[in-house]
Amino acid sequence: MTLDDPAGKGIVVSAGQRFDEVVGVLYQPTTQSVTFVPSKQTKRANGAQELMMQTRYDGYYAFVKKGNVSFLDMAEHWAKADVEDMAQQLIIQGVSEKRFSPDDFITRGEFTAFLTSALGVQPQEQISEQFIDVHQGMFYAGAIEAAVQAGLMQGVSLERFSPNEPMTREQMAVMIVKSMHFAGKPPVESGSQKLRSYLDHEKISAWAKEAMSDTVQTGILNGVSETFIAPKDNVTRAQAAVMLKRLLLYVEYTR
Repeated sequence: MTLDDPAGKGIVVSAGQRFDEVVGVLYQPTTQSVTFVPSKQTKRANGAQELMMQTRYDGYYAFVKKGNVSFLDMAEHWAKADVEDMAQQLIIQGVSEKRFSPDDFITRGEFTAFLTSALGVQPQEQISEQFIDVHQGMFYAGAIEAAVQAGLMQGVSLERFSPNEPMTREQMAVMIVKSMHFAGKPPVESGSQKLRSYLDHEKISAWAKEAMSDTVQTGILNGVSETFIAPKDNVTRAQAAVMLKRLLLYVEYTR
């Protein structure tokens, strides 16, 4: 089925099918790609359960059973459940088929690819080369172009995106809040008082204070301990996956 209604179209789910076992996907014949589509659980007037796809792209839509994805280096990891669930939904990928490298720092390019995938934003085939360090053919170039056009990301300067630099916690907070607005569910209450309870809250950059406050209030971002929020710390791949899972639950894009 093609989708031309920005509000989305629903696919009826058979009786007895558990919503948490399926994922909405988009198949594009031109690229032969199957990608995650954000979807919400709704009910039709006749009582039928459905998945409402949240996307503007043309293509063929369906829901499929989640795959069985596991990583050897996640066996005893604290983030195992969230990482593997996100991988099973085709939102994130490992560094190889069997390894996720959960404790490696995630780069700005990697995080952009994860974020656009989570929001169902398709990579751009052509890039504008706005940034001198992002070129056509680079692995994350299409995702970066799409994220910038959608207002989800920006460069570290007008000319540089720094795709291979680690993503910091405060940078991630800003991207998460932009994603909330993009998904139509912005934060409704500031967590400034809670944020001030962290001893290092004054180390947060001015441009990130509101976003850090919002993500703390929503519970998407927590401190690294009860007393420190660590805004300048780099984000690991596992932490990024967990934050994106919390984001999707907050905007009701996953179950």
